[in-house]
Amino acid sequence: MLSRKTGKPVLRPYNIEWVKGPNGRRHPIGFIHLTVTNTPVGSSSYEPRLIGHDQIETANRYAARLKKRGVNALVISVHDGAQQHDNWNAPINGGNMSTGPALELAARIDPDICAIITGHWHWWFNAMLPDPNGAPRPVVEASHAGQMINEINLFLDPATGKVKRDLTISTNHPVTLDIEPDAEMLRVVNYWTSYGERRSAEPAGRLTGDFTRTLNEHGESTMGDLAADFVHWDANSYDAGRADFGLFAVRPAQGSTALRGDFLYSKGRDTADKDGLILYGEAYAYLGYENPVLTVTLTGEQIRQTLEQQWQPQRDGTVKFAPLAVSSNVRATYDASQPIGRRVDPASFLIDGTPLDPARPYRVAGLAYTLIGADGFGALASFTDPVRNDRDHEGFIRYLRAMGAIGPSPRDRITIRS
Repeated sequence: MLSRKTGKPVLRPYNIEWVKGPNGRRHPIGFIHLTVTNTPVGSSSYEPRLIGHDQIETANRYAARLKKRGVNALVISVHDGAQQHDNWNAPINGGNMSTGPALELAARIDPDICAIITGHWHWWFNAMLPDPNGAPRPVVEASHAGQMINEINLFLDPATGKVKRDLTISTNHPVTLDIEPDAEMLRVVNYWTSYGERRSAEPAGRLTGDFTRTLNEHGESTMGDLAADFVHWDANSYDAGRADFGLFAVRPAQGSTALRGDFLYSKGRDTADKDGLILYGEAYAYLGYENPVLTVTLTGEQIRQTLEQQWQPQRDGTVKFAPLAVSSNVRATYDASQPIGRRVDPASFLIDGTPLDPARPYRVAGLAYTLIGADGFGALASFTDPVRNDRDHEGFIRYLRAMGAIGPSPRDRITIRS
Protein backbone atom coordinates (compact mmCIF):
# COMPACT_ATOMS: atom_id res chain seq x y z
CA MET A 1 0.00 0.00 0.00
CA LEU A 2 1.27 3.43 -0.97
CA SER A 3 0.46 6.77 0.60
CA ARG A 4 -1.60 8.84 -1.81
CA LYS A 5 0.22 11.92 -0.50
CA THR A 6 3.82 10.73 -0.78
CA GLY A 7 3.61 7.81 -3.22
CA LYS A 8 5.71 5.73 -0.83
CA PRO A 9 4.84 2.47 1.00
CA VAL A 10 3.15 3.07 4.33
CA LEU A 11 4.72 -0.11 5.77
CA ARG A 12 7.95 -1.94 5.03
CA PRO A 13 7.28 -4.05 1.92
CA TYR A 14 9.88 -6.65 2.87
CA ASN A 15 12.35 -7.66 5.55
CA ILE A 16 15.51 -9.73 5.50
CA GLU A 17 16.33 -12.40 8.06
CA TRP A 18 19.70 -14.13 8.38
CA VAL A 19 20.39 -17.81 9.07
CA LYS A 20 23.66 -19.57 9.81
CA GLY A 21 25.08 -22.19 7.50
CA PRO A 22 28.20 -24.38 7.54
CA ASN A 23 31.38 -22.81 8.85
CA GLY A 24 29.38 -19.99 10.41
CA ARG A 25 28.50 -18.43 7.06
CA ARG A 26 25.30 -16.38 7.20
CA HIS A 27 22.66 -16.42 4.43
CA PRO A 28 19.83 -13.91 3.88
CA ILE A 29 16.17 -14.85 3.38
CA GLY A 30 13.87 -12.14 2.03
CA PHE A 31 10.22 -11.99 3.13
CA ILE A 32 7.95 -9.94 0.85
CA HIS A 33 4.64 -8.79 2.38
CA LEU A 34 1.47 -8.19 0.36
CA THR A 35 -1.99 -7.14 1.44
CA VAL A 36 -5.10 -7.31 -0.74
CA THR A 37 -5.18 -4.89 -3.65
CA ASN A 38 -8.55 -3.43 -2.65
CA THR A 39 -7.43 -2.47 0.88
CA PRO A 40 -8.10 1.24 0.19
CA VAL A 41 -11.74 0.52 -0.71
CA GLY A 42 -12.54 -2.65 1.26
CA SER A 43 -15.29 -2.24 3.84
CA SER A 44 -13.22 -3.09 6.90
CA SER A 45 -10.10 -1.24 5.77
CA TYR A 46 -11.48 1.67 3.74
CA GLU A 47 -8.81 4.34 3.59
CA PRO A 48 -8.97 6.86 0.74
CA ARG A 49 -5.48 8.14 1.60
CA LEU A 50 -3.96 4.86 0.34
CA ILE A 51 -3.32 3.48 -3.14
CA GLY A 52 -3.36 -0.25 -3.90
CA HIS A 53 -1.15 -1.83 -6.55
CA ASP A 54 -1.30 -5.08 -8.49
CA GLN A 55 0.03 -7.89 -6.30
CA ILE A 56 1.87 -9.73 -9.05
CA GLU A 57 3.67 -6.60 -10.27
CA THR A 58 4.52 -5.66 -6.67
CA ALA A 59 5.83 -9.12 -5.79
CA ASN A 60 8.02 -9.27 -8.88
CA ARG A 61 9.39 -5.75 -8.32
CA TYR A 62 10.52 -6.47 -4.77
CA ALA A 63 11.83 -9.90 -5.70
CA ALA A 64 14.05 -8.24 -8.30
CA ARG A 65 15.18 -5.65 -5.77
CA LEU A 66 16.08 -8.29 -3.20
CA LYS A 67 17.95 -10.43 -5.70
CA LYS A 68 19.93 -7.37 -6.76
CA ARG A 69 20.96 -7.05 -3.09
CA GLY A 70 22.21 -10.64 -3.11
CA VAL A 71 19.19 -12.20 -1.39
CA ASN A 72 18.69 -15.51 -3.19
CA ALA A 73 16.06 -17.13 -0.94
CA LEU A 74 12.65 -15.44 -1.19
CA VAL A 75 9.30 -16.04 0.52
CA ILE A 76 5.96 -14.25 -0.04
CA SER A 77 3.48 -13.62 2.78
CA VAL A 78 0.21 -12.50 1.18
CA HIS A 79 -3.05 -11.64 2.92
CA ASP A 80 -5.31 -13.07 0.21
CA GLY A 81 -5.76 -16.82 -0.21
CA ALA A 82 -7.59 -19.65 -1.94
CA GLN A 83 -9.30 -22.96 -1.18
CA GLN A 84 -9.47 -26.60 -2.13
CA HIS A 85 -12.42 -28.35 -3.74
CA ASP A 86 -14.89 -29.38 -1.01
CA ASN A 87 -12.61 -27.71 1.50
CA TRP A 88 -14.57 -28.75 4.61
CA ASN A 89 -13.89 -32.40 3.76
CA ALA A 90 -10.47 -31.94 2.17
CA PRO A 91 -7.31 -33.15 3.93
CA ILE A 92 -5.39 -30.46 5.77
CA ASN A 93 -2.30 -31.32 3.74
CA GLY A 94 -4.15 -31.55 0.44
CA GLY A 95 -3.68 -29.46 -2.65
CA ASN A 96 -6.71 -30.13 -4.88
CA MET A 97 -7.16 -26.43 -5.53
CA SER A 98 -10.36 -24.85 -6.82
CA THR A 99 -10.37 -21.06 -6.67
CA GLY A 100 -8.86 -17.95 -5.11
CA PRO A 101 -6.61 -15.02 -6.06
CA ALA A 102 -3.56 -16.76 -4.59
CA LEU A 103 -3.71 -19.28 -7.43
CA GLU A 104 -3.05 -16.66 -10.11
CA LEU A 105 -0.35 -15.17 -7.92
CA ALA A 106 1.33 -18.57 -7.60
CA ALA A 107 1.22 -19.15 -11.35
CA ARG A 108 2.73 -15.81 -12.32
CA ILE A 109 5.15 -14.43 -9.74
CA ASP A 110 8.94 -14.69 -9.97
CA PRO A 111 10.03 -18.36 -10.02
CA ASP A 112 12.85 -17.52 -7.60
CA ILE A 113 10.22 -17.03 -4.88
CA CYS A 114 10.35 -20.41 -3.17
CA ALA A 115 7.23 -20.38 -0.94
CA ILE A 116 3.89 -18.57 -0.81
CA ILE A 117 2.07 -18.22 2.52
CA THR A 118 -1.55 -17.07 2.24
CA GLY A 119 -4.52 -16.27 4.47
CA HIS A 120 -7.80 -14.33 4.59
CA TRP A 121 -10.00 -17.07 3.12
CA HIS A 122 -9.91 -19.08 6.38
CA TRP A 123 -9.42 -22.39 4.54
CA TRP A 124 -6.65 -24.95 4.73
CA PHE A 125 -4.43 -26.37 2.05
CA ASN A 126 -0.85 -27.41 1.57
CA ALA A 127 -0.22 -27.48 -2.16
CA MET A 128 2.87 -27.80 -4.33
CA LEU A 129 1.96 -25.68 -7.35
CA PRO A 130 4.12 -25.00 -10.41
CA ASP A 131 5.87 -21.67 -10.81
CA PRO A 132 6.10 -20.02 -14.27
CA ASN A 133 8.96 -22.40 -15.12
CA GLY A 134 6.98 -25.46 -14.05
CA ALA A 135 8.92 -26.14 -10.83
CA PRO A 136 6.74 -26.90 -7.78
CA ARG A 137 6.77 -24.64 -4.73
CA PRO A 138 4.60 -24.68 -1.58
CA VAL A 139 1.46 -22.56 -1.56
CA VAL A 140 -0.14 -22.87 1.86
CA GLU A 141 -2.93 -21.68 4.14
CA ALA A 142 -3.34 -22.91 7.71
CA SER A 143 -7.05 -22.37 8.37
CA HIS A 144 -7.72 -19.54 10.86
CA ALA A 145 -7.96 -18.56 14.52
CA GLY A 146 -4.97 -20.69 15.50
CA GLN A 147 -6.51 -23.99 14.39
CA MET A 148 -3.38 -25.02 12.48
CA ILE A 149 0.29 -24.13 12.16
CA ASN A 150 2.10 -24.40 8.87
CA GLU A 151 5.74 -25.49 8.88
CA ILE A 152 7.93 -25.02 5.81
CA ASN A 153 11.48 -26.37 5.78
CA LEU A 154 13.72 -24.77 3.16
CA PHE A 155 17.18 -26.13 2.43
CA LEU A 156 19.74 -23.62 1.19
CA ASP A 157 22.71 -24.32 -1.03
CA PRO A 158 25.63 -23.35 1.25
CA ALA A 159 27.56 -22.01 -1.73
CA THR A 160 24.90 -19.73 -3.22
CA GLY A 161 22.25 -19.29 -0.54
CA LYS A 162 19.60 -20.35 -3.06
CA VAL A 163 16.84 -22.75 -2.07
CA LYS A 164 17.28 -26.37 -3.16
CA ARG A 165 13.65 -26.65 -4.26
CA ASP A 166 13.59 -30.44 -4.56
CA LEU A 167 14.27 -30.70 -0.81
CA THR A 168 11.48 -28.36 0.34
CA ILE A 169 9.08 -29.86 2.91
CA SER A 170 5.79 -28.22 3.89
CA THR A 171 3.31 -29.47 6.51
CA ASN A 172 0.11 -28.18 8.06
CA HIS A 173 -0.10 -29.24 11.71
CA PRO A 174 -3.47 -29.26 13.52
CA VAL A 175 -3.45 -27.59 16.92
CA THR A 176 -4.70 -30.47 19.09
CA LEU A 177 -4.29 -28.86 22.53
CA ASP A 178 -2.92 -32.13 23.92
CA ILE A 179 0.66 -31.05 24.55
CA GLU A 180 2.22 -29.17 27.45
CA PRO A 181 1.98 -25.43 26.71
CA ASP A 182 5.17 -23.45 26.38
CA ALA A 183 5.53 -21.66 29.72
CA GLU A 184 6.42 -18.25 28.29
CA MET A 185 3.67 -18.39 25.68
CA LEU A 186 1.17 -19.43 28.35
CA ARG A 187 2.21 -16.47 30.47
CA VAL A 188 1.60 -14.08 27.59
CA VAL A 189 -1.78 -15.64 26.74
CA ASN A 190 -2.94 -15.58 30.36
CA TYR A 191 -1.87 -11.96 30.78
CA TRP A 192 -3.85 -10.74 27.79
CA THR A 193 -6.84 -12.98 28.52
CA SER A 194 -7.04 -11.54 32.02
CA TYR A 195 -6.58 -8.01 30.70
CA GLY A 196 -9.36 -8.54 28.14
CA GLU A 197 -11.75 -9.85 30.78
CA ARG A 198 -11.09 -6.86 33.04
CA ARG A 199 -11.47 -4.40 30.19
CA SER A 200 -14.68 -6.06 29.02
CA ALA A 201 -16.23 -5.56 32.47
CA GLU A 202 -15.37 -1.85 32.65
CA PRO A 203 -18.14 0.76 32.26
CA ALA A 204 -18.22 2.34 28.81
CA GLY A 205 -21.34 4.46 29.23
CA ARG A 206 -24.74 4.76 30.85
CA LEU A 207 -28.29 4.37 29.62
CA THR A 208 -31.66 5.37 31.01
CA GLY A 209 -33.74 2.66 29.31
CA ASP A 210 -33.58 -0.33 27.00
CA PHE A 211 -32.24 -0.06 23.46
CA THR A 212 -33.46 -2.98 21.35
CA ARG A 213 -33.45 -4.07 17.72
CA THR A 214 -37.23 -4.57 17.78
CA LEU A 215 -38.76 -2.79 14.79
CA ASN A 216 -42.02 -0.90 14.94
CA GLU A 217 -44.46 -0.91 12.01
CA HIS A 218 -42.36 1.75 10.29
CA GLY A 219 -39.12 -0.24 10.46
CA GLU A 220 -37.64 1.87 13.23
CA SER A 221 -35.86 0.58 16.34
CA THR A 222 -34.16 2.27 19.25
CA MET A 223 -30.88 0.45 18.45
CA GLY A 224 -31.11 1.59 14.84
CA ASP A 225 -31.72 5.18 15.86
CA LEU A 226 -28.79 5.00 18.28
CA ALA A 227 -26.51 3.69 15.53
CA ALA A 228 -27.55 6.41 13.07
CA ASP A 229 -27.00 9.07 15.74
CA PHE A 230 -23.58 7.62 16.50
CA VAL A 231 -22.28 7.69 12.90
CA HIS A 232 -23.62 11.23 12.47
CA TRP A 233 -21.93 12.35 15.69
CA ASP A 234 -18.68 10.58 14.86
CA ALA A 235 -18.44 12.23 11.45
CA ASN A 236 -19.22 15.66 12.87
CA SER A 237 -16.56 15.35 15.54
CA TYR A 238 -14.00 15.82 12.74
CA ASP A 239 -13.91 18.97 10.61
CA ALA A 240 -13.08 17.06 7.43
CA GLY A 241 -15.81 14.50 8.06
CA ARG A 242 -18.75 16.77 8.81
CA ALA A 243 -22.04 15.27 7.59
CA ASP A 244 -25.57 16.53 6.99
CA PHE A 245 -27.08 13.36 8.46
CA GLY A 246 -26.33 9.75 9.37
CA LEU A 247 -27.63 6.56 7.76
CA PHE A 248 -27.50 3.02 9.17
CA ALA A 249 -28.70 -0.33 7.77
CA VAL A 250 -30.99 -1.77 10.43
CA ARG A 251 -31.88 -4.97 8.62
CA PRO A 252 -29.73 -5.09 5.46
CA ALA A 253 -31.10 -6.21 2.13
CA GLN A 254 -28.15 -8.61 1.98
CA GLY A 255 -25.22 -9.60 4.16
CA SER A 256 -24.93 -9.36 7.93
CA THR A 257 -25.97 -6.59 10.28
CA ALA A 258 -23.76 -4.41 12.44
CA LEU A 259 -26.44 -4.45 15.16
CA ARG A 260 -25.63 -7.57 17.13
CA GLY A 261 -27.32 -7.16 20.50
CA ASP A 262 -29.58 -5.08 22.72
CA PHE A 263 -28.48 -2.68 25.46
CA LEU A 264 -30.71 -3.49 28.42
CA TYR A 265 -30.99 -1.34 31.51
CA SER A 266 -31.30 -4.19 33.99
CA LYS A 267 -28.48 -6.70 34.34
CA GLY A 268 -30.35 -8.84 36.88
CA ARG A 269 -30.90 -8.78 40.63
CA ASP A 270 -27.44 -10.07 41.50
CA THR A 271 -25.77 -7.24 39.61
CA ALA A 272 -27.97 -4.29 40.57
CA ASP A 273 -24.89 -2.09 40.86
CA LYS A 274 -24.44 -2.45 37.11
CA ASP A 275 -28.00 -1.55 36.13
CA GLY A 276 -27.93 1.31 33.66
CA LEU A 277 -24.33 0.59 32.65
CA ILE A 278 -23.13 -0.26 29.18
CA LEU A 279 -20.10 -2.44 29.71
CA TYR A 280 -17.06 -2.11 27.48
CA GLY A 281 -17.49 -5.65 26.19
CA GLU A 282 -21.15 -5.03 25.40
CA ALA A 283 -20.35 -1.85 23.49
CA TYR A 284 -17.87 -3.75 21.33
CA ALA A 285 -20.10 -6.78 20.83
CA TYR A 286 -23.46 -5.17 20.12
CA LEU A 287 -22.74 -2.36 17.65
CA GLY A 288 -20.27 -2.42 14.79
CA TYR A 289 -18.14 -4.93 12.95
CA GLU A 290 -14.73 -3.32 12.59
CA ASN A 291 -15.77 -0.86 9.90
CA PRO A 292 -14.69 2.74 9.56
CA VAL A 293 -17.32 5.45 9.65
CA LEU A 294 -17.16 7.31 6.34
CA THR A 295 -18.46 10.68 5.27
CA VAL A 296 -19.29 10.77 1.55
CA THR A 297 -20.97 13.05 -0.95
CA LEU A 298 -24.24 11.91 -2.51
CA THR A 299 -26.73 13.92 -4.52
CA GLY A 300 -30.27 14.24 -3.27
CA GLU A 301 -31.37 12.02 -6.16
CA GLN A 302 -28.89 9.30 -5.17
CA ILE A 303 -30.22 9.50 -1.62
CA ARG A 304 -33.78 9.18 -2.92
CA GLN A 305 -32.80 6.12 -4.98
CA THR A 306 -31.16 4.61 -1.89
CA LEU A 307 -34.29 5.12 0.18
CA GLU A 308 -36.37 3.49 -2.57
CA GLN A 309 -34.11 0.43 -2.31
CA GLN A 310 -35.51 -0.25 1.15
CA TRP A 311 -38.16 -2.26 -0.76
CA GLN A 312 -36.63 -4.97 -2.92
CA PRO A 313 -38.59 -7.51 -5.00
CA GLN A 314 -37.61 -11.13 -4.43
CA ARG A 315 -37.60 -14.04 -6.88
CA ASP A 316 -40.57 -15.63 -5.17
CA GLY A 317 -42.69 -12.56 -5.83
CA THR A 318 -42.49 -11.16 -2.31
CA VAL A 319 -41.00 -7.80 -1.37
CA LYS A 320 -38.23 -7.57 1.19
CA PHE A 321 -38.28 -4.52 3.44
CA ALA A 322 -34.77 -3.45 4.45
CA PRO A 323 -35.19 -0.35 6.62
CA LEU A 324 -32.54 2.32 6.94
CA ALA A 325 -32.26 4.24 10.20
CA VAL A 326 -31.64 8.00 10.05
CA SER A 327 -30.10 10.38 12.57
CA SER A 328 -32.23 12.50 14.89
CA ASN A 329 -32.16 15.58 12.65
CA VAL A 330 -34.18 13.75 9.96
CA ARG A 331 -37.94 13.20 9.65
CA ALA A 332 -39.19 11.11 6.76
CA THR A 333 -42.54 9.90 5.44
CA TYR A 334 -42.73 7.13 2.85
CA ASP A 335 -45.82 5.95 0.96
CA ALA A 336 -45.85 2.15 0.72
CA SER A 337 -49.17 2.23 -1.17
CA GLN A 338 -47.26 3.46 -4.24
CA PRO A 339 -45.37 1.14 -6.61
CA ILE A 340 -41.81 0.19 -5.70
CA GLY A 341 -39.50 2.94 -6.90
CA ARG A 342 -42.06 5.68 -6.26
CA ARG A 343 -42.47 5.50 -2.50
CA VAL A 344 -40.09 8.30 -1.52
CA ASP A 345 -41.09 11.89 -2.10
CA PRO A 346 -38.09 14.22 -1.60
CA ALA A 347 -40.46 16.83 -0.16
CA SER A 348 -41.26 14.39 2.67
CA PHE A 349 -37.64 13.69 3.61
CA LEU A 350 -36.63 16.55 5.88
CA ILE A 351 -33.05 17.21 6.99
CA ASP A 352 -33.01 19.79 9.77
CA GLY A 353 -36.53 20.68 8.66
CA THR A 354 -35.59 21.27 5.00
CA PRO A 355 -36.86 18.97 2.20
CA LEU A 356 -34.37 16.84 0.31
CA ASP A 357 -33.24 18.62 -2.86
CA PRO A 358 -32.56 16.05 -5.63
CA ALA A 359 -30.16 18.43 -7.37
CA ARG A 360 -27.85 19.40 -4.53
CA PRO A 361 -25.00 17.41 -2.96
CA TYR A 362 -25.18 16.20 0.65
CA ARG A 363 -22.55 14.85 3.01
CA VAL A 364 -23.75 11.54 4.46
CA ALA A 365 -22.21 9.50 7.28
CA GLY A 366 -22.42 5.72 7.52
CA LEU A 367 -20.41 2.54 7.84
CA ALA A 368 -18.16 1.70 4.89
CA TYR A 369 -19.89 -1.66 4.37
CA THR A 370 -23.20 0.10 3.78
CA LEU A 371 -21.85 2.96 1.68
CA ILE A 372 -19.96 0.75 -0.78
CA GLY A 373 -23.24 -1.06 -1.48
CA ALA A 374 -22.43 -4.32 0.32
CA ASP A 375 -25.66 -4.12 2.36
CA GLY A 376 -27.68 -4.24 -0.87
CA PHE A 377 -28.19 -0.50 -1.36
CA GLY A 378 -26.38 -0.14 -4.66
CA ALA A 379 -27.36 3.49 -5.17
CA LEU A 380 -24.95 4.45 -2.39
CA ALA A 381 -21.90 3.08 -4.18
CA SER A 382 -21.72 6.08 -6.55
CA PHE A 383 -20.58 8.38 -3.76
CA THR A 384 -17.64 10.75 -4.15
CA ASP A 385 -15.16 12.53 -1.86
CA PRO A 386 -14.93 9.92 0.92
CA VAL A 387 -13.41 10.85 4.28
CA ARG A 388 -12.56 8.24 6.89
CA ASN A 389 -13.48 8.97 10.51
CA ASP A 390 -13.24 6.51 13.46
CA ARG A 391 -13.59 2.75 13.29
CA ASP A 392 -17.04 1.81 14.55
CA HIS A 393 -16.04 0.12 17.83
CA GLU A 394 -13.57 2.77 18.97
CA GLY A 395 -15.80 5.58 17.79
CA PHE A 396 -18.82 4.17 19.60
CA ILE A 397 -16.90 4.00 22.87
CA ARG A 398 -15.88 7.63 22.35
CA TYR A 399 -19.52 8.53 21.63
CA LEU A 400 -20.76 6.88 24.82
CA ARG A 401 -18.19 8.66 26.92
CA ALA A 402 -19.02 12.00 25.33
CA MET A 403 -22.78 11.58 25.82
CA GLY A 404 -22.61 10.76 29.53
CA ALA A 405 -25.99 9.01 29.54
CA ILE A 406 -28.19 8.01 26.61
CA GLY A 407 -31.91 7.28 26.46
CA PRO A 408 -33.98 5.44 23.84
CA SER A 409 -35.64 7.56 21.17
CA PRO A 410 -39.44 7.64 20.74
CA ARG A 411 -39.07 6.03 17.29
CA ASP A 412 -40.79 8.92 15.53
CA ARG A 413 -38.29 9.67 12.79
CA ILE A 414 -39.91 7.49 10.11
CA THR A 415 -43.55 7.24 9.07
CA ILE A 416 -44.75 4.79 6.45
CA ARG A 417 -48.19 5.23 4.96
CA SER A 418 -49.79 2.15 3.46
